[in-house]
Amino acid sequence: RVMRVERPAGPFMLLVLHPDSPRTPGRWAAGNALVEHAAEVIRTQMQPEGLPIVAAGDLNGAPTGYRSRLFTRLTGLARAKPLTRASGTWPAWGFWPLRVAIDDVFTDERTGVLSWRPVELPGSDHAGVEVELALPGP
Repeated sequence: RVMRVERPAGPFMLLVLHPDSPRTPGRWAAGNALVEHAAEVIRTQMQPEGLPIVAAGDLNGAPTGYRSRLFTRLTGLARAKPLTRASGTWPAWGFWPLRVAIDDVFTDERTGVLSWRPVELPGSDHAGVEVELALPGP
């Protein structure tokens, strides 16, 4: 999902993705293909707009995992979750170090991350993520 978000301080581009969880080799391959496709969309459709870019989703992988590293390498975006923050999003019932940050927000170099924290999502096996961003104006 790609969208242009209008706001009083100026627009930004948002991409939302959710690749398959890697339960089988086929799902792993399909999920990785979706990550690569999303990165291509960012490079070819979103970056040419010249607006700040935010991506959000469940990559089904840790901040240092293959999918996260692939996505950041192909897009130039950075994960919002501080690597030093001992917290995660899955499983929701877990606690660190058993809870992994597989859900996150990614931002370009123009966007600052002011805060990142997991939030409860009743009925989900994932915690949500609340991220406060400092998006640049026009």
